[in-house]
Amino acid sequence: MATHPSHPLAPISEALNAWQVWDQNWRARDARPDLGEVLGIGSANTVFSLDRATDLVLRVRHNTASLSLNSPTKEIALWRSAAALGLAPDVLWAGPNEDVVITKRLKFDGIGDEAHSLLLKNVHESGIRAPRLSLEKAATRYAEAIREKDLGYLAVDIEISAIREDLQQLDNEPSCFCHNDLTPTNIGKIEGRYLAIDWEYASLGSRHFDIAVASQHMEENVRNTFAARTAGTFFDPRQWRVACRVVPLMDHLWTVAALGHTEGVHSKKVLEESWGIE
Repeated sequence: MATHPSHPLAPISEALNAWQVWDQNWRARDARPDLGEVLGIGSANTVFSLDRATDLVLRVRHNTASLSLNSPTKEIALWRSAAALGLAPDVLWAGPNEDVVITKRLKFDGIGDEAHSLLLKNVHESGIRAPRLSLEKAATRYAEAIREKDLGYLAVDIEISAIREDLQQLDNEPSCFCHNDLTPTNIGKIEGRYLAIDWEYASLGSRHFDIAVASQHMEENVRNTFAARTAGTFFDPRQWRVACRVVPLMDHLWTVAALGHTEGVHSKKVLEESWGIE
């Protein structure tokens, strides 16, 4: 059984051995499902297919000490709440620490902007209870991790007053339940319905920030239309402009803090230019 070097092998075995609990079709199978191929690897989780249970996946948290907002236990609790409202695939089984879970398998073949907007709007209107995300506190946490690794030369200084003001402005926005990572890679389809996975950053927070995260891949005019459609009567052009500045900042800080580089994200120089810093 090939796994990530830090995967908890005992909990994975425990999950597989519990197959008659989570496998709704176990009477039709002649043997326990086994771990299949790796379907995806994220910053904190790896997803495996299951042999003899192709409609399901096993998801394992390989980095429980990551900079994720939610612990495995909190993430799965929020995931179950979302699933109960038709926003996420069902969690069929979870280990004692929720670091290994079995869920329904989704098909990932892209999502149109309108369907994406509707799913995100439904998340915002779900009423799910969760802790409030403070972007200012999260940025401070990332900055502290960066300092501990002596990587300050790579990162933007969040003590710059204009940056602090933007973080505070989003934190002061009336909150709603947010996914905070609802990019197309975290949206799949089952039985004609689009559902979201990976709820490790879900929280109460800024609607505009959540929309800006979800739409980073879009061209500017398409992105603006997506934002206005998703936020509806809550859309505030000023908040939207701030959110579009803050999202790449948070990606930058997280990447430096967690991975020690700025590959794939905006550099310190580019971000400073966003705030007119020379």
